[in-house]
Amino acid sequence: MRSDDLSAAEYELLARIAHRYYTDGRTQEEIAREFGLSRPKVQRLLERARWSGVVDIRIAAPPWLNLDLATRLREEFRPPGEFQAGWMALQERQRMQGSPLPARTPAQRGPTVERHAMRPPAVT
Repeated sequence: MRSDDLSAAEYELLARIAHRYYTDGRTQEEIAREFGLSRPKVQRLLERARWSGVVDIRIAAPPWLNLDLATRLREEFRPPGEFQAGWMALQERQRMQGSPLPARTPAQRGPTVERHAMRPPAVT
């Protein structure tokens, strides 16, 4: 969808809501109250504003940083699912301490069960 496909009223509504959110820094809840909409409706309108071209987000990355390539590499080689956040934290901690990374990744070791998931509920 392009902004050309919007009626004048739709275009104006998307522009007003997007301006309040991105420029004025208002929350979706505040915008919802102001326009008499639900917060999920405001969220959908903001998404529509982005997809229709009313909002154009640009990231000014330094010339040596190729974010598209980094994303593709991360998606191709990251450990599966739940291991990723813990593995990245381990890598960062070990990098800061100057210690070598383990030879095998969590994905190579196979799935593990988180301990807190095994604890019985607390009795009050």
